[in-house]
Amino acid sequence: MGAICFPSGLKPRIAGFSLVEVLVAMGIVSLLIGLTLPAIQSARLAVTKLQCLHNLRQMGLALHGYHGNHGKFPPGHISQQRGKAFSFMGWQPPLLPFLEKEALWAQTLEDFSRVSPKYSFLDHRGFGTIVRDFVCPSDFRLFYLEYSLEGTRPALTSYAGVMGTSVKQMNGMLFSDSETRILDATDGSSCTLLVAERPPALIAGLAGGTPVMASLMGRQKWY
Repeated sequence: MGAICFPSGLKPRIAGFSLVEVLVAMGIVSLLIGLTLPAIQSARLAVTKLQCLHNLRQMGLALHGYHGNHGKFPPGHISQQRGKAFSFMGWQPPLLPFLEKEALWAQTLEDFSRVSPKYSFLDHRGFGTIVRDFVCPSDFRLFYLEYSLEGTRPALTSYAGVMGTSVKQMNGMLFSDSETRILDATDGSSCTLLVAERPPALIAGLAGGTPVMASLMGRQKWY
């Protein structure tokens, strides 16, 4: 087999990049990344916004489904003073059957009936159950049980029922012991807020347990 020979004193040239070429290439890549990342982030935000709007729509449909079955919306919160078996239950658990969460709803009914009238976080299995329908996907803090309450980690929610213009007037649709109907929306159902999104914070009150202030509807635990 023959061999390739080079004339005496000549060596093959090895192709490569100069430092300037490498720096130019790196600059171009950095520029492309800088242009692409905002577009990717905007696309992600658009997707999460659509998902959050979908959650609000599903809760709206569930609220109307509940209204269709019971002739009224669920109470924003059942107070302890009523002496009912479901004292401290908020407005979100009754929506579970209308969100295809029948098993969780059955468990909730069992636990509320079993521990009444005294509320204990440890006796409620659903207290730490994350329900994705009640969580905006843009807030990843809600998917991880970081808060501790009496030794338990409550599952949080992104949404709060609208109780009215103030905690004293309670002229909204989901206030303490409310039994409102669509007809009570004097401004029209399309101009009346039922539920709104809010950031997570354990400052308005304790959800589903221990007597709290009238702003309980602003709580952040769905249970």
